[in-house]
Amino acid sequence: MIEHRKENDYTVTSINGKLMGGPETAEFNDYISNLQNNGIVNLIFDLGGVRWINAAGIGALIAGIANLKNNNRTVKLANLSPKVKDVFNITRLSAVLEIYDSVEDAKK
Repeated sequence: MIEHRKENDYTVTSINGKLMGGPETAEFNDYISNLQNNGIVNLIFDLGGVRWINAAGIGALIAGIANLKNNNRTVKLANLSPKVKDVFNITRLSAVLEIYDSVEDAKK
């Protein structure tokens, strides 16, 4: 579900599937802990492969982002699918998170 790669000064993390509070949420939380332990500073979460996200998934994502930002990490979201973008707009998260149309835009 989670893959990452280094692109210039950023670690780009691609998340695929659903974020619904199941085993994928535990995997995401473990991944966030590993990022902290490895000293990664600039992150872009590529959400293009996330087909759906519910309240539990949003909670895990927001908790992870808050944890990273509280530890002086830069966190950006990119490439949201239309369904996920709608959820972020309805919940007004799009007003408080750095969201970009593409990974390339987020790297600028």
